[in-house]
Amino acid sequence: MSTITDLFNIRIGLGRRSVFVENLGKNTVILLTDERLPMKEGARIEKYVHEPLEEILKNEGITKENIYYIIPPSLYYRNILHFPFNDNQKIEGVVKYEVKDYLPFQDIDCVTDFLPLGREAAGQKILSFSAEKSEIENILWSFGQYRENLKALVPYDIAVFHNVISTVEKKTFIVFDIQSDSAYIQFVKDGMVNSMVWIFRYRDEQYKESLLSQLLMFLRESEFPPVYMNIRGSAGEDFRRLNKEVFEEMNLSYRAFPVRGYSDFISDDLAIELSEIFSLFGALKGINQTSFKRVNLLKEEFKPRLRGYVSLKDFVALGAILLVLVVISVSNLFMDMRIQKKQINELKKSISELSTRIFAKPQLREREAEQLLSDIKKRVGSIEGSINRRNSGVELLREISSYLPGDIVIEYTDLIFERERIKFAGKAQTFSDIDRIKESLLLSEYFSEVRVSNTGTTGSTGGFAVTFMFDIKVNME
Repeated sequence: MSTITDLFNIRIGLGRRSVFVENLGKNTVILLTDERLPMKEGARIEKYVHEPLEEILKNEGITKENIYYIIPPSLYYRNILHFPFNDNQKIEGVVKYEVKDYLPFQDIDCVTDFLPLGREAAGQKILSFSAEKSEIENILWSFGQYRENLKALVPYDIAVFHNVISTVEKKTFIVFDIQSDSAYIQFVKDGMVNSMVWIFRYRDEQYKESLLSQLLMFLRESEFPPVYMNIRGSAGEDFRRLNKEVFEEMNLSYRAFPVRGYSDFISDDLAIELSEIFSLFGALKGINQTSFKRVNLLKEEFKPRLRGYVSLKDFVALGAILLVLVVISVSNLFMDMRIQKKQINELKKSISELSTRIFAKPQLREREAEQLLSDIKKRVGSIEGSINRRNSGVELLREISSYLPGDIVIEYTDLIFERERIKFAGKAQTFSDIDRIKESLLLSEYFSEVRVSNTGTTGSTGGFAVTFMFDIKVNME
């Protein structure tokens, strides 16, 4: 893995629809929308109560859509760690062992991921996420037949952060999300996550004391930043009153988080309050922000694999399908043979007639005629491939240019188009520009692989520059 994008690679297809799922307590809310912003079609949201997740997806008619699931804040641990180096690949390798000392039980078998918070003189500061593997397995089990559709398990903290950082203009603030008998607080300082806490309401007095102390700590650390509050429709009146009492005791005011803006994206009449999709829109915005590393707790070890057994019913159905395919294949084979034989005979006759008119006798033998037909077929196939609009040089060049970040200056020195590969070389201002170019190109479904080679430094028309060679493999499917 050489770039940040390699750590979490999401394929965003043209016009692809995706499902964003969040389960908080007894409520499951889904958002069905375009995976890529800006939206081409309106989004649709639905709320379900006490219904199995697999049944919900079946009821929604989900087939090939990508699914992104937001892990509730109660199902994982988060810690801020410091590393004496800045290499994300190294951090990826050791972060799982570093978080062990901060977990409640040392023998927890967990899966981890992290978000870089900023580089310091002594190294890298990161926000780590750790979830027990048993909890991940339980989540995957709830998807049933839709497990293969699952593309990412996004921590709730990340979804909230991506939503507020793209909505709130200030760099330092507190976000307060009131749910059903629980509250989530995230403190963002200088544009990055500084602290976060999830408080569950066991007893009113205990909840008030915990909330009061946490708010005071955040406020004192940053000289009373603005507070943005999101109150979900699932929060009961008595719980709303309890939170209001804490704010009144502190003489603290707050602003409502601007969830009304979501209505511009919704196609149907709202059946639920907009506040319920607060973090769902954050997950959507997160996969469209290339400037941040994607945090995904769905690791390779959880990906579905082929089962080692087949039931009798499946075996009979599979055998019938294979038999039909064999019959169709044999039939097509004989049909193709008859067609080819007829074409060869017609070609031989035409060539013979033409040769007779010119040379007064046939000049081509049967073997020569067959070779000529074979050459013609190869040329036809080559021409058909070259005029395929999707894989044409003009279309691929347009795709590359549309995904290049607009704020990066590039000086091109070479551009080569092959049938299944594109190579282009040039100069950029920094090595990070090259990483961002690669990260953006990987978002296109046209390209299955993007490699960088021959990086170095050289002079340029603007002074010092970084040279690069991109080797892009074209997705021919």
